[in-house]
Formats: sequence, C-alpha cells, structure tokens
Amino acid sequence: QTSASIAKESRKNGVLSLCSHLVICSFYSGGNAQGGAIPPVEGVSGGGTAYGWNDSGGLHFSNDLRRTIDPTKVPSAELLHVWSMPSTANVGCQEMPRPLHPITLLAARNERENVQICIRPKVSWGGPGVAGAVQVHCTDLCSTSGDRLTVGESLTLRRVVPILGVPDALVPLDLPLTQINLFPGDTTSIWVSIDVPTGQPPGQYEGKIFITAMKTNEESLTQGSAASAKADRHQIYREISNYLDNVEPIDGRPLEDVVERVKSATAALRRALRATSFVECSSDNGPVDMMEDDSYTNLSVCTKLRLTVWDFILPVTPSLPAVFGISETVIEDRYGVEHGSTDWYAALDQHFKWLLRYRISPFFCRWGDSMRVLAYTCPWPGVVVDTDHNLSWAYRTWRTPRGLDADVESIDKFADSRDDDSFAGNTDPRGVRRDSTPKDKLVATEVMRTDTGYAYITDWASMRRELLYRFIPISYEDDSFTKLQSLRQKPKTVDEYTNEFCILSFRVAKFETGAQKVNRFKTSLSKKNQDELTIVNVYSIAEAVAMAKDDKFNIYNCGKTSSTFTIVPLNLEQYESIRNMSNEIRTYAPDARVLTTYYSGPSDAPLGSTHFEAFIKVPEFLRPHTQIYCTSEWVLGNREDLVKDIVAELQPENGEEWWTYVCLGPTDPHPNWHLGMKGTQHRAVMWRVWKEGGTGFLYWGSNCYEKATIASAEIRFRHGLPPGDGVLFYPGEVFSSALHQLVASVRLERILSGLQDIEYLKLYTSRYGRDESLALLEKTGVYLGPERYTHDHLPIDILRGEIFSACRSS
Repeated sequence: QTSASIAKESRKNGVLSLCSHLVICSFYSGGNAQGGAIPPVEGVSGGGTAYGWNDSGGLHFSNDLRRTIDPTKVPSAELLHVWSMPSTANVGCQEMPRPLHPITLLAARNERENVQICIRPKVSWGGPGVAGAVQVHCTDLCSTSGDRLTVGESLTLRRVVPILGVPDALVPLDLPLTQINLFPGDTTSIWVSIDVPTGQPPGQYEGKIFITAMKTNEESLTQGSAASAKADRHQIYREISNYLDNVEPIDGRPLEDVVERVKSATAALRRALRATSFVECSSDNGPVDMMEDDSYTNLSVCTKLRLTVWDFILPVTPSLPAVFGISETVIEDRYGVEHGSTDWYAALDQHFKWLLRYRISPFFCRWGDSMRVLAYTCPWPGVVVDTDHNLSWAYRTWRTPRGLDADVESIDKFADSRDDDSFAGNTDPRGVRRDSTPKDKLVATEVMRTDTGYAYITDWASMRRELLYRFIPISYEDDSFTKLQSLRQKPKTVDEYTNEFCILSFRVAKFETGAQKVNRFKTSLSKKNQDELTIVNVYSIAEAVAMAKDDKFNIYNCGKTSSTFTIVPLNLEQYESIRNMSNEIRTYAPDARVLTTYYSGPSDAPLGSTHFEAFIKVPEFLRPHTQIYCTSEWVLGNREDLVKDIVAELQPENGEEWWTYVCLGPTDPHPNWHLGMKGTQHRAVMWRVWKEGGTGFLYWGSNCYEKATIASAEIRFRHGLPPGDGVLFYPGEVFSSALHQLVASVRLERILSGLQDIEYLKLYTSRYGRDESLALLEKTGVYLGPERYTHDHLPIDILRGEIFSACRSS
C-alpha cells in the first residue's frame, strides 16, 4: 500500500496509528529510493519539506561520534561551531554559525576595542541538561619587538547573558583560563575586550584564543591533573624568572626606572597568581582542567587575534562631556546601605569610579516630588579631603566675600579653634581624619587656578584668578612638602595641579603657631615663588562647619562646567522656578554654569506662533539664568536642518552652549539605547551628536531599575519606560553571589565605542576640517541622518581605517 492509502484507512478508523507512522517512515527511507522523483511530504516523516532529500547542507560526523563521545580524543571542531562577530552584532541564542576567520582589529592607544566569539554545539557530549563544557584559554598579544598586551590586564573576556531574552549583560570570566557550559541548540557569545594602555608601543600584535571541548565529570579532573601541574610549573617558573630579571639590577638606577621595573615585576607576579594552581584560591568556580600545550594544538579550535596599535592617543579627558546620572536611592535600597554611612560612601564611590572608565562624567541624583531632582557629582561635603577623584574640570564650595585680601596672621585665628569637635563623629575613613588628641585643628586653604581650566601652570601667579577652598587635616607628613615641590618640576594642567596641591598643602604641627607654620611652608619653596603664595581667612571654623551642614558647599560641576540640573519645565511657573533657583545658586557660586533641559517653550506663555518657534525662543526667556541649553533629540525628529535654528538663538561669545539628551524617546528607528535595538543604533547616538554639533550630552540615569531590597534580586525595568531606558549596567550579585562588582551592558560598551569614534572624527577634523570630517562620515555610509545609518559593521571599520590611513605618522 502507499502511504496515502494507509493514512486514509487509518483516518477512517478515527486514529492515525503508530503503525502507520512506522510504515510511512519505512516507505520514504527505502521503498521508493530508486525513482528519485517523489520528495517527502511536509509535516510527515518528522523533518519538514525535503528532509533527507538533499544532504549537502546537513551535518556530517566521523564514525567515532556514533559511539559515546570522548572530547579528549576528538577534535573540538567536530563537536563545536566557532566563529566571530563584531561588537555591534546582537548575538542571540538562535544565531546561526558562520565560517571562522582570523580576527583583525585596529585600536589607538588609550582605546578599547571589542569583538565577539560565538560557540554553538554540533552534538551533545555532556551530562543531563547541557550539551557539554568548553574550556577557553587566552594568550597574551605579542608584537615582533617583544611588547605585549597581557591577559587579565589588557585582554578580558565576558560572557554575554540575555536580559528579557535580549543579549545585554557582560558577566566577567576567569582568566587566562575559564570553563563554560553550552546548551543544546543555543549559541553562546563571549565578549572579548582589548584595552590598549596610553604608553603601549605601536605595532602589530598577535595572540590566540583556544576553545576546547571538555569532559564535565570527575574523570576529566583526574586525567588533567598531571597536565595541569606541569603547565603551572612552567608558567610560575617563567613569571618568577621575569620578576627577578626586573628587580635584581636596580641598584644605582634612577627612581623613574626603578618605579617602572617594580610595576613590571608586579605584573609578572600577578600573572603567576593566575596560574590554575591558584584558581580555587581566587574563584568559586572550582578547579579547571588544563590540557597540555600539544593538546591545544591538536584538539582545540584556535581563533587567531591580530591587533594593529597605532600612534594616535585618545585624550584622557574626553572631547565631548557625556554626563550620566546614578541614582543614589537605587543604591541605598538594593545594597541596604544607610544614607551617609561609610558603606554608603563606598558604594557611591564604586559606581562613580567604575563609570569613569567609560569616558563618562557621572553625577549622583535623588528624585523628589513633582519630578524634581537633586543632582551632584561629589557625595562628600566640601570639608572632606578625598573629593578630588569626584571632580572634573572645576570645583566650587563657597566664595569668601573678602576676596584676595589676606595676611599671615589670619592663620592664627584657625589655631584658636582647637576645641572644635564638629567632625569628631565622622566615621568615614575618607573623611577628615583626626588624631587622638582633642586639640586638633582644621585649616582652610585657598588654591589659585586659571579661568579657562585648560592652561598649563608654570608659575604660582597663574593660579590667582579663581579660588578653590578645601579643609585639610593636620596629619599629613613632612614629606608632603617634598612632594609639593616636585609638582613644580614640570608643567601640569590646572586641574592636575589643583587636585594635587589641595591635598599636599600645608600642615600645622601641634606645637607650632600658625605664623611659624606658614613661614616654614613658604621657605620650602624656591625663593622666587615665596611671595606668590597667598593664605586667605575664610570665616571661622564654626561658621564653615555650619555652612557645610547646611549643604551650602554642594554646588558641584558635571562634565566640563560647574552646573546644576533642573528637570524639564513645562509652564511659566516652572520656568520662573528655574530662574529663582539659578539666582539662589549664584549667591554661593557667582560663576556657576546652569544647565536646563527642555523640549518645549512654556505652554502658557506666547513665545512664538508655533510650537517650534516657542521652543527655539527658550534661551531668550531664560537668559542669563541658564548657560547650557539641553534639548531632547525627540524635538528634531529626522529634521537635522532645524539644528541651525536652535543654535542661531544662542550666544556662544557669552559662554552659552547647546547640549542634547535622550530620555524615553526617540524610538526606533532613531538612535537610542533601548534594549533590543540594533547595535549600530546604540553606537549611532554619538554619531548623531557629532554631526549635529552639540557640545555635550546628558543622560538621565544608568542604574534606574525597579526597587529591590537585596543586591541579587532580578532586574526589572521601570513600568512605563522602554526596556533598558535608564539602565546601562547591573549589580554583579544578580548573576553570581560571589560577583561583587558591576556588570556592564553591551549598550554601555557601544556608548564607549561611540565616544571613541568622536575622538577619531575630531582628529580627522583637526587635519582636514569639519566639512571633510562630515563628508567622510557620510561617504563611508556610517551616518547620514537619524533614520539613515549603517546596520552593518563593515562601514565602521572602513571609517576608522580611512582616518588611520590619513592621520597616522608617516
């Protein structure tokens, strides 16, 4: 009988029996094979249209795999698909394999470049629920001249973990050796990041990443123990030899050379500690099997990684101020820290320093009623000494009405305040430190700095124009004077000078009068500069403490300017509130720069006949109470031509700037950072800023998840917001109870890449002009407008390659 008659007869009896299935399968697998003209029926025979009819696209395996699979005896290429994808690709679990090619990257110094390595099992060889385990092993990237980019320092690996089914979280992996589990039918992506240090010699660097299928049972640990011990011994021997080579010949060498050798030796010891013998001492992942080097060559899938480092150095200070918010309330709730406690300061400090690595200037914020928000960059009061790393280009506490009129005797007034114990209860180790005696004193110092914030300091007089007040403790050692004098041996920027000078200022000894102290301090300077130092009396200690408690110190800068933030105004009353707040701020900091965000004019004031006319007239209405006019990208839509109308209303000669921001919108297809958008769409936010000519960028929040009271609670995006809006990183505890660090999103990495693209474009502009830079952006097809930008990564590589070829040193 034919399959059709069998099926017909079975349906007549009310059921399609298992027997009929077996007959049909038998019929198609062999009964009519000679005719070659009848394809299998869709939905029948278990494989869809033409299943088994054309085997050219199927998977073929050796006979060894027809039995129980031993990954230690079978090449991993027969068990795994391995291929690479660019950093702009969203690699989901259903991503299909591609051919494996060597990875070729280009990076400047002080730049991070990323790529993804994808792994998908062809077969399963592991235990229940997993396809199997793979071991990933990285080597250093080495140049022909012997320079290297070391694993764990310059080269890091992170596993891409889905959030709401979208690949986003980047969970760190152990280095140089890590083991991960694969799941049947799922693609796993490993995010490879290479950070090139500022002092890295240019050249061609090459390294390898080995991916090896592993056993997952105890037998593999036993078999691998001998190989692991041997490999460890060799590695530790090499690193200790390198250590001795660096530290032994240091007698009589200059201090700078000794410092460099100690740094190199420290790096060698750290590499030794990363040997697998110590894995269980530093990780909760348990021991990882280390194969012999020959096994890597014979069985592993080897991915070659080639990096060209060129002589361009990305500036340490970003060309574009990118100012992002961190919610202190979320930190308090999720980490269970009390506002103002030692743990609170530590948590905020961790978030601040971590986000700085992404070329972002963070600010902290606490949301209030009616969409009001308190924003600041430094959590410590102005009296605390450890505020320097929280400051960008400028810092203000309060301004003395007495100006620069001062004399040496004024220091004695501070000496009389010995019994002031206002800070005795300060338990924050970063706060003002006190000795055991209750008769300690605080000393207020004034530091001169220039107007611009960009000039270089070559003499003390250039610091006279602006004031920076800071309280310091009395416990600094005498070597502070030596360090202070060493600051003057080479030019420094105003901010470098200010930050170091404030901390290394003068010390009042317990049994010295203020006048004696000032005299000792001044004589420690070279004679020609003794008269350049001015000490200013700034109120009494008691008055200063009272001001600090009243938060009159908390006028801080964000990004490139000393700014305070207000939320988007909608009506005349809210606009008037902005003007009043600006006036209040200027009573304490007359030169503070105020940033106002807006996307419309006041709804109840006739500034223009149309919505857009009212919108562009806002600067006229807010002047002189606002200096930075920050508008939503939503307003422009796809009309880039409207930018010139906005900018035409500003007065750059009076210090006015135009910034942009994204919040909620714009939505697809415009550039934004929502979860699920294209990778190039994330990166295009900064391309848009560059093309439109904004001088800064604001983002409202980076950790604004729904409320949770434990760090490991699942991440929930806020109701009413697009997924991912206001969330750019995650608590590490969400992914592992032992991971006490922040976890970046792929979107945050793409923001960094976009900011680095701006530095490339700025370099090109400095050589060939802005018009040529914009033309290159369009010619390569990278970005033409908010709805016309590349969806593929190749144009990005072409753009960067063009700039490299045009701007590299010959």
